[in-house]
Amino acid sequence: MTSSTVAYHLGRHGHLDLLGEGSGSARGKVAVAKPVSLCGRHWPSIAAFAADLGVHYRTAFVWLRDNRADLAFARLMLADAGKAKVGAA
Repeated sequence: MTSSTVAYHLGRHGHLDLLGEGSGSARGKVAVAKPVSLCGRHWPSIAAFAADLGVHYRTAFVWLRDNRADLAFARLMLADAGKAKVGAA
């Protein structure tokens, strides 16, 4: 942040409380996880869901956004089968 930005803010508002807030800054924003449920199973977030299925976050997000439960369910079955093989060995 430049000194001219600080000077402008002080001149315009008389304080620096709002400096860094607004649409151009992520300060003050808290990420909220979106819970996911599929076939009676629950994940606290899309990231946890994607990690459990072994796919990238964006892939899981698109499947959920586009209502492609068939793809997510197929991948869930593959992931469960892989975990069962590891557990049996």
